[in-house]
Amino acid sequence: MIEENEGDSASTILPLHAGGARAPWYLTPPLSGSTLGYMELARTLGDQPVFGLQAPGLERGGEPLSRLPAIAEAYRKEIARQGIAHPLKLAGWSLGGLTALELAQQHVAAGGEVAQLLLIDTAPHYVFGMAPADLTDDIAFAAKVTHAETPPPGDRMARLAALMERAIEVGILHDGMSLAQFDAIVRVAAAAQRAYEDYRPTPYYGPVTLVKAADNPQWNTYDIEAIWAPICPNYEVMVVPGTHDTLFSSENIETTRRLFLKDDP
Repeated sequence: MIEENEGDSASTILPLHAGGARAPWYLTPPLSGSTLGYMELARTLGDQPVFGLQAPGLERGGEPLSRLPAIAEAYRKEIARQGIAHPLKLAGWSLGGLTALELAQQHVAAGGEVAQLLLIDTAPHYVFGMAPADLTDDIAFAAKVTHAETPPPGDRMARLAALMERAIEVGILHDGMSLAQFDAIVRVAAAAQRAYEDYRPTPYYGPVTLVKAADNPQWNTYDIEAIWAPICPNYEVMVVPGTHDTLFSSENIETTRRLFLKDDP
């Protein structure tokens, strides 16, 4: 489900759960750019602080970034401004997993430490052998990824309104979002897709947990360990119930939350 973003803030950091004195988790977003989809998870974590890193471009007047290293760099700078003394705990689902990996790379290169890194049901685009998405019409792209009918050509805002109405009807989008906010999400999603397709991760030697959705059919064809072992050789694999899209839903949240409650190193 696409969530409403905080469109009035220039910061990419969104506090999802206050928690206590433990080192916070920083969660990177999927294609939509919003981390509010992690809210249910964050509420289950007790004294564990959680921050979401929303994509540049969701804030009012912001421009989306279409290179994953640039997105990660924006996040790294925001985290640095917080002055967190603990080694970082990073996690990302779907596209967010690759962003979390790149953020970990940059943080270590800058002299920082990463305590935990969760890559949740993700893999680089190139391993799937898929053709690049057609991003010449970002509204048509958004319609495709949300399994909605593409609005006919015409005025941009009218097309967005038609797509938003349909997305609300089928439960993909929360009611109450403004058209301007939805426009920002559509622009960010197209830029994020371009970043995903272009990204080529380099080896990372810190500890990594690869989280695999048990019912994601992609893993029947692709071996998650064969994909990630050359990139992240210091890995473990955790299998959690659900599909790619239901890992954070109420029926699976109890298992997923345990991944975030390991003792701090």
